[in-house]
Amino acid sequence: MADLPLIVGGGPVGLAAALFLARDGVATRVVEKVAERPPWSRALAVNPRTLSLLKSTGVADRIVELGIPIAGGCVWRHGKELARIEFPQIDGQSPRLIALSQAATERLLHEALRSAGGGVEYGVELTDCRLQPFGPEATLRRGEQTETVRPPWLFAADGARSCVRQSMGIPMQGDAMQRPWNLVDVALDTSLEGDRAHITFLDDGLLFLIRVVDDRLPGNIWRVMGNVADPLSRLPAGKPIGEPVWTSSFRIVHRLAGRLGDGTIYLAGDAAHLHSPFGARGMNLGIEDAWTFAELLRQGRAQAYGPLRRRIDGAVVNRIRRLTNVAVGESAITRTLRREVVRVVPHVEFLRQAFARTAMGLDHRLEVGSPEPV
Repeated sequence: MADLPLIVGGGPVGLAAALFLARDGVATRVVEKVAERPPWSRALAVNPRTLSLLKSTGVADRIVELGIPIAGGCVWRHGKELARIEFPQIDGQSPRLIALSQAATERLLHEALRSAGGGVEYGVELTDCRLQPFGPEATLRRGEQTETVRPPWLFAADGARSCVRQSMGIPMQGDAMQRPWNLVDVALDTSLEGDRAHITFLDDGLLFLIRVVDDRLPGNIWRVMGNVADPLSRLPAGKPIGEPVWTSSFRIVHRLAGRLGDGTIYLAGDAAHLHSPFGARGMNLGIEDAWTFAELLRQGRAQAYGPLRRRIDGAVVNRIRRLTNVAVGESAITRTLRREVVRVVPHVEFLRQAFARTAMGLDHRLEVGSPEPV
C-alpha cells in the first residue's frame, strides 16, 4: 500500500494544512518531533484573513469565542501616551485582530482535525529527506526505531530550523538585526488597556506589550518584549506580579527560502519565511500558505505553489522588515523617522489603512491563480 502524503510539523501551519485537506477528503500523515505540544506561545494574535480561511472548519468561531478583539495600538514615551492608533474597517472585514495564544489556537486546530478523522503522531522526527525519481523519500525516527516512507508529496511545516529545508540544500536568504531581544510572559498589575498593543520608545531601544490570552492561563498575563537587557524594568505603567510564566531570547531576522517548492516537496511557515513579530504575521502567514497549498492541490496545480507563495511571502517579509526598521530605530535616521510616523499616522487615513492592512493580513490579494504583481 502506498504511503500517505506526509506533513512534517504539528504546529499551527501543519495542523491547518491537514485540516484544510481533510475537508477536501484528502487523508494525510502528520508527524511532529516533540512528544507533546508546548504550553508557551510564539504567536499571540489571529488576524481577520486567517479567520476567514478557517471559517468553514468551525475553528474561527471558537477563536472568536475564546479570544478578545484588539482595538488598536498605543505608543508611549517616558510614561506618556504619544499616539493612539485605531484599526479601521477594511473591505467589509472585521476591524479587529483577535488576541489568542498560539497554544490555544493549536489546540483548537488539533481538536477540529481529530473531529475530521485526522491526528498527529507526536514524538516522530524526520531526520532526512530527498527527492527520488518517483518522488520524496524520507527517514522518520521514533525513539530507537526508524522507517523510510515514500509519500506522493511532502509538506514541510517544521519550523525555522527545518530539517526538510536543510536536507534539500535550500538556503535562507536575508539579514538579521544585531541586538538580541528578550521576552517575558508575566502577570502584570497595570492600568494599560488589555485590548490594545502597546509600544514604548526608549532612548536605547524599544518595548512591546500585549496580552497573552489563553483559557488555560490567568487573565492578566502579558508579553513584555524588548531589545533591552531587562524589559520588566522599563514598563510604561504597572509592575510584575510573581514569577514569569515563560522567558526567552531571540534575534530578529528577515529571511526567505531560496525556493518554496522542489519537485513534490513544499515549504511553508517558518520553514519558508522568517521575520520580526511586528505585524503579527508569522503564524497567520503560515496558515495562509497551508490554505493556498490545499486549494492548489485540489485544483491539481500543486506545482504552482512554490513560485506563487515565494512572491507573496517575500513581499510580506520586505514590508515587515521596513516596518520593523522604523519601529526599532537602531539609527538616528530611523529614530527621527519613527517620531514623524507616530505623529502623523493617527491623523492620515491612507497611512492608518496601510498599517491596519499589514496587521490584518490584508496587504495583498489572496491568490491561487497565475502569478501577478502584488
